[in-house]
Amino acid sequence: MNVNSNHRALWPWLLFFSCVALPAHADDTHYQDYIVGGRAVGLGGAFCSIADDPSGLFYNPAGIVDGRHASLQVSTNLYGFERGGYNEIAALPGVENLNIDFTELIIVPSSAGVIRTLGDPLPNGLPSQAVGLAIVVPSFRSIAI
Repeated sequence: MNVNSNHRALWPWLLFFSCVALPAHADDTHYQDYIVGGRAVGLGGAFCSIADDPSGLFYNPAGIVDGRHASLQVSTNLYGFERGGYNEIAALPGVENLNIDFTELIIVPSSAGVIRTLGDPLPNGLPSQAVGLAIVVPSFRSIAI
């Protein structure tokens, strides 16, 4: 079987997959306005190529093999401060001018992760293997309990 017959056999498949391919859509509503991790904040978000700590699992999971030691990271951030009140929300017998004020501080852990290096180091000092686990909440609007 020669090379030309192999290429001819691929054309029907190429035509088929190009016909069933769906168009990709992008929009600006999926912009992440919150930066995950302390180093990424310090670098202004330019963190993808050197992502070697637990928050790097969000940006570039393959970057954890550049870490030289085990690492644990927990980060929390203030998402919002809410103040409000209800004035005379219900007509209760014998209670006039019922005023309820509330203040709510919303603090959510934005990231928690751990990476662990495995195996003997390579000649360049980097580990031969690494494993990582991370929980990241890059966006939080509200929660109902």
